[in-house]
Amino acid sequence: MKSVQQILFLGVIFTGCRESQLFSLASSCPAVRVSKALLNQTAANSQYIEYITDVPDLEAFTLSVWIKLLKTGAEVPLFTYVAKDAETHIKASLTEESKSQFLSLQINNLVIFNVEVHQELDTGNWHHVLFSWHGATGTWSAYLDGVLLKSGKDLTTQGLLVRGGGRAFSGYDLTTTQLDSKNDLSNHGDEARAGFSAWITLLFLDTSAIEHPDSWLNRLAVELVASKCMTEHGGDVIGWQDTPRRGFGGILEAAVQDLCQGRATP
Repeated sequence: MKSVQQILFLGVIFTGCRESQLFSLASSCPAVRVSKALLNQTAANSQYIEYITDVPDLEAFTLSVWIKLLKTGAEVPLFTYVAKDAETHIKASLTEESKSQFLSLQINNLVIFNVEVHQELDTGNWHHVLFSWHGATGTWSAYLDGVLLKSGKDLTTQGLLVRGGGRAFSGYDLTTTQLDSKNDLSNHGDEARAGFSAWITLLFLDTSAIEHPDSWLNRLAVELVASKCMTEHGGDVIGWQDTPRRGFGGILEAAVQDLCQGRATP
């Protein structure tokens, strides 16, 4: 008989299934039942998502998202936030250069990290990506499929602030664009990054950060999220299940049927 174990991670409670072991990552856990959205970026068609939410000032954050690549490109903008002044932004991307892939995080025109992905995000499989940044200490970390790729501390980013009141997107690069909150972005399709196609799901943004990436508890928490055998409850800023969103360019949404079955394993 199954029982339920909960873990508090980054201000969000995640529920994991177990049988005989604590926090078992067994595939017998129920499949996640959510929707997925297709981002198809071509020269003729640009699809992207806007998350309708009030973004506060951010002194720290954790960003988590699932991605299933159908076609790779030079840059896959997983998440972009931009305030009314174009100098204030967050840009979390998967980039490709010289046949190598990198997870990249940029805040307010500063490159926080650009970490090489040694195990390629192949097409056709679901992958979990997690970015975390703590402004008070400058600590950052990048995870792929529940495994810590790299972490570090950049003292030059201590005290950095991302001002709130802006707009948040997936699939769209707005880091050089001055925004008016009343603008209809459907007129700016030529500014989107072309060349990739991917499904995304279960994105969340939380105002907490992983201050100690090497601790066993934080490693376990990220591994639990990446196990795909639980329901994602969402961050306190954006949660896929709870935050309203709108699509541009004819976004296709469908039920996730292969998230657990099609997940990649490290």
